[in-house]
Amino acid sequence: NELGKIGFDKVQRFMSSQAADAGATAPLLAGNTTMMLDGQWRVKQAKDFGPQVRYAVLPMPAPKGCKGPASITSANYLLIPKAGKCPKGAWEFIKYWIGFDDHETGAKNMAEMGWLPYGADVVETATYQKFLREYPQYATFVKLMYSPYLVTQPVGPYQAYVVNQLTKVDESVSRGTDKPVSALDKAQHNIDVEVRRQKRLAGAGP
Repeated sequence: NELGKIGFDKVQRFMSSQAADAGATAPLLAGNTTMMLDGQWRVKQAKDFGPQVRYAVLPMPAPKGCKGPASITSANYLLIPKAGKCPKGAWEFIKYWIGFDDHETGAKNMAEMGWLPYGADVVETATYQKFLREYPQYATFVKLMYSPYLVTQPVGPYQAYVVNQLTKVDESVSRGTDKPVSALDKAQHNIDVEVRRQKRLAGAGP
């Protein structure tokens, strides 16, 4: 493949030489990349800093034998600290911000921030539909949120270990030091071992 011809280390050096991944010098807007895995925040950024850039947004294709569209996401959270002095007021603000009761206001907030709505009640408002007409690329992300194959990754030691193993798979295959199936099999073995270890630590397994 092309990566093998060029060399993994050379590609890494090229990527590290790119400008910060934000603003007018972002690789996509500067014309230094042709395809990338990214989130919905890029859409408004592209409109603000690179309105001349033409691009399309598509969900990742599902692997052979799997169903899609599928993706993995890390969610943002609005939290009320346990020691907070005004939890009722905080809860009212959260509901206002996301449009839990007032869907139109929530749609306005989501559109201004470039966030994805919490549910269909906000998506279907006139305000958010107007936003989707102005930024049609957002529609792909909104549709993806309805997919039963969208996975939200919780934060914890097991999840961090899995991500680390997948990163190793990506690097070893990209470097050409291992084959995809072999690298994934090794990662699965390591993950199985880690699951057993964590169960032992929790007193839930041998």
